[in-house]
Amino acid sequence: MSSHLSITDTILFGANSIVYNSQGLPRVNVVRQYFQEFMSQEDIPLLLDGFKAWRDFPEFLLMKEEIFDKESKVRFFAVKCSKRGNDVFARRLNTKTSFLVKGEYQDLNFFNSEDPVEDWKRGKKLKTRLLFVTLTHDSKRCSFHSGWKSISQEFNLWITNLRNRYGRIEVYRALQAFPGQGLAYGYPHLHLVLLFRDYEFDCYPRNGYDHEGRLQLEFRIYDKDELTAQGKWHSFIDVKAISSMRAAVSYLRKHNVNVNYGDRTEAVLNCALSWFYNKHTYSLSKGFRAALSDLIKLLHISKVFSQETLVGGSFLVRVVSLVGVYSMDKLGIEDPSSWFFEVDKRLALDLLEEKMRVEEEIRKQHALSIYSD
Repeated sequence: MSSHLSITDTILFGANSIVYNSQGLPRVNVVRQYFQEFMSQEDIPLLLDGFKAWRDFPEFLLMKEEIFDKESKVRFFAVKCSKRGNDVFARRLNTKTSFLVKGEYQDLNFFNSEDPVEDWKRGKKLKTRLLFVTLTHDSKRCSFHSGWKSISQEFNLWITNLRNRYGRIEVYRALQAFPGQGLAYGYPHLHLVLLFRDYEFDCYPRNGYDHEGRLQLEFRIYDKDELTAQGKWHSFIDVKAISSMRAAVSYLRKHNVNVNYGDRTEAVLNCALSWFYNKHTYSLSKGFRAALSDLIKLLHISKVFSQETLVGGSFLVRVVSLVGVYSMDKLGIEDPSSWFFEVDKRLALDLLEEKMRVEEEIRKQHALSIYSD
């Protein structure tokens, strides 16, 4: 148990005691300091309260736009911040992973017939280069905190072991906290799509159950024991063969939304622990990132705009710069459901001046500390 107030005392005192800083703003560093960066399963209910207080506190990026035309113009606007678990975050997550079903990998089909089960019964070999793998975490082997701190390093060792045997492997990785009650509650586990460039697996059909307990047809690989032994993962792993990238990613994108957005118990738990331990929602290996980078270039428009002249030069048209991050009250925003707002120019200039005064004071204090040393 952590060496701070009891959960009961803190709940009576309010979530403010663990998440708000001296300026009244919810910040993850305050939460980490409160728990001294050490979590236990008994602390999870309190962490969930702190996380929801942060997630549900709308904040906005105040932007300054300078337009250079016949005469210079300045305007200010605010854009709602993406926070893990909020509506902006979910939209961005869905958009960033959309390339997987629209890009070059969507045509990776390994079971080409309409009835692979009948093909298999007639003796035809079913082969795939695509696996869906779940790496679980045995709660008896280490503490809850150690499990979260070591999960990335342990995965890197596991995938290296596989690459030593099977060659080049592209990886789509999604981290999730175990939602079920019991000893494994909150422990991290990994959902993976593995694309083997240099190896094919023989597959077979069988009846199985999905995560909601519904009976379904699934495909498994014959070499599951060999793959498990090569990877040397410390806990149980589940391996399924996938017929196409579209089928895999369709599931993963749906799964991502279910565990990373909204007030479902599973989603809040997953977001809160990933937020506290500063873990990525998903990650992609180099091969996948090549396609992702094209999407990023398309979506993240440059903040400096120019237009070519008739002689091939260019002149500046528009410059957008960040003023700072502010709450709804500071910006005079009443409805947090919208993502974009025009901001009163006088109000924005006052905030900009205040920011400059604070930065100047920090610089002076820094200079004095150097001089005194």
